[in-house]
Amino acid sequence: MKYEKLNRIADIQTGLVLARKGAKQLELIKEDISQQVSLLDTIEYKAITLKSIDRLGNIDLNEVNTFQSSEELPAKYLTQENDIIVRLFTPVYSCIIKREHAGLVIPSQCAVIRIYSNEILTEFLHLYLMQGNIEQQLAKNEISTQLRSIRTSCIGEVKIPVYSSKKQQKIVNISKLLLKKEQLLNELSQQQSIYNKAIIKSLIQNKMEI
Repeated sequence: MKYEKLNRIADIQTGLVLARKGAKQLELIKEDISQQVSLLDTIEYKAITLKSIDRLGNIDLNEVNTFQSSEELPAKYLTQENDIIVRLFTPVYSCIIKREHAGLVIPSQCAVIRIYSNEILTEFLHLYLMQGNIEQQLAKNEISTQLRSIRTSCIGEVKIPVYSSKKQQKIVNISKLLLKKEQLLNELSQQQSIYNKAIIKSLIQNKMEI
């Protein structure tokens, strides 16, 4: 089986250090020059946070922050459709950017992966990165901080199996079916739990015969 290092099939970079871009406004506020703050031209963006990405690979728009920038941000720091965003802190979750999530600011706590090779499908790569063994592999090279952080260089060293596009798509499709099944089972379990509690409550209140 053929393997390729991720950094040979995709561009990987860290996001923007937001404090630097917001420094101009902060200095004005610290100096209490309110009239200048009010006149300062700013551009409002929505920025991804660590909480924005969940363990299932979804992005929660309720967990993004508003960011006022003193200048227009370079496009490389804004999400684009089919980007893969990876948290650089454990647990290492990732998500694929859909069209409706384009234009979000990528913070320095995340990395963005942009595939340029035709050999790897975006959904397959994302699925592969979501595997627990990959997180363990990355965590071995973690930087020691209170929140365990991951180097982008370590992500780039991850070896990706290169299957045919047809096989990659089949794996992706099967994964989607299994995830849907898991979600249905979870919903059924929740409904069963509600039903069980209702029965016990009725028994305690003597509303059912035993």
